[in-house]
Amino acid sequence: MEQIKKDNRSKNSGGVYPNALKNMYSLSHVFKQVKENKVLVAWLYLWLNNRLESITTIEDLPDLIKKRNYEDCEKYAIRLYYDNTETSCEYAIEYHIHRSIHCLWQPIPKSLNTLFCSVFRSLQYDTPLLSKKQKHTLLHVIRKKQRRTANLATVPIAHKKSFQNYFQQMIQRDPRLSTLSKSVLLGRDRLHHASAMYYQSENSNSIRQQIYMAHNRYLQRLWLEAQRLQIQNNFQRVDDKPPHKKILPNPAEPHLKESMYLRESSGIAQFTIEKNKSIHRQAAPITFASKRKIDLVDVQAFFNVIQAELISLKPSRKATLSAQLSYYNLMTMVLAFQFIVCTGARPTHSIVVERNRIYKSHAAIIDKGRLRQIIINDFLQVQINRYLEFQTSILMQMNISLSKRPPTLCFVLNADGCMIPLSAKSVRKAMKLRAPRLVPYQLRHFFAQFALMNVINGKLTTQMIDRLMGHSQFGEHLGSHDYFPQSHCRLKSHLDLLNSQLGLECFDL
Repeated sequence: MEQIKKDNRSKNSGGVYPNALKNMYSLSHVFKQVKENKVLVAWLYLWLNNRLESITTIEDLPDLIKKRNYEDCEKYAIRLYYDNTETSCEYAIEYHIHRSIHCLWQPIPKSLNTLFCSVFRSLQYDTPLLSKKQKHTLLHVIRKKQRRTANLATVPIAHKKSFQNYFQQMIQRDPRLSTLSKSVLLGRDRLHHASAMYYQSENSNSIRQQIYMAHNRYLQRLWLEAQRLQIQNNFQRVDDKPPHKKILPNPAEPHLKESMYLRESSGIAQFTIEKNKSIHRQAAPITFASKRKIDLVDVQAFFNVIQAELISLKPSRKATLSAQLSYYNLMTMVLAFQFIVCTGARPTHSIVVERNRIYKSHAAIIDKGRLRQIIINDFLQVQINRYLEFQTSILMQMNISLSKRPPTLCFVLNADGCMIPLSAKSVRKAMKLRAPRLVPYQLRHFFAQFALMNVINGKLTTQMIDRLMGHSQFGEHLGSHDYFPQSHCRLKSHLDLLNSQLGLECFDL
């Protein structure tokens, strides 16, 4: 049981990366074993795309086809793109996001680019990279049992399965790679928290850049080990095209060149070159967003409306009980909406939280049948205290004992003193009256997107976002994982920004 929990946690963002030294030696063995650059490039392509383990027959090997720059991107296509600074090799990658499939160009990692360019420059357009004989050679390399050669007899090497899945393990455990980027590389079935991708929105330029930078980081770990041991020559390749055989830049060496368009801070764009012309056209990025996505201005507008309505109902000191009840009931709804947007809690389960499960800066809510911890930011703490103060005052005026209150923090009152806990239906109805196109669940989507995009106090890791959203697997539920003060402070400082960004106002009693 404990081992299952441990294995689940190890696959999460922030888990321990695979051993760089062992994987570097295993990669070194492949570079020495494979003599032809074409075969090596095909192997590296499959390794990069987490395909090695699925190759069992020669029919499983894809035909990599070189395409022209004005042709559409399609599965297993490769192209060389020159942006007037350097040539970059790009390969087709499929985006299976939100039930849509798009085939887009993805740059080869910086350290492997020269080798890929060297091989594909000599390849004719619309021609498969490998011959049938070369495919048999590649299949032999993939399926062959890993044996220690004389050079590897005294060095540690990674287990074959672990080495073949090196990129998959790195992607799963990378805290800097967004969930949508992980879904492009791994597919939904291999995501640790599969539902997390449906709460986030990103465009293809951002995802392309994240993938490019992530691949560079994963390879850099291996190259640094080679540099530390001064065995970079194990990765040296020679251009094997006749008549000239020149030494190619070593992928394990630093200071390799890259195209200018790969260094744009706003993302990596996709370009096409018009046929028979040298005009470079930038393709419009594709935005991958949930149908429930909601913009900041829409959330601000909703809270402006409901908060203005609350201010208009503020009772005077001599107000009737009926006026105070109207103010209290709307205050209850406002607190519910503020609670959802400040905690990301699902408004389809318990609305707000039970009183006895609030512990100042954190609370426990029942989410999908399990208890989970949420952080209460400073603004929400003040709101809860003021709400309880006014709630107590109303109940005392109606001669209702506090002991008769329902367990839930928020409930509405009618003139007869009947206390009605909030429901998902009542909260949805209240929002529809003030914002007909919105539903409360969209506030949870906004909460997730704000966590993804906010960089004011430093960008949150993927693991932190999953924790805030309550995404968890067996072994990550409340009581099964460590929660350190430094992590709590980081998350709370992020949550403390929400009220100022949204213009949330404290209750005026």
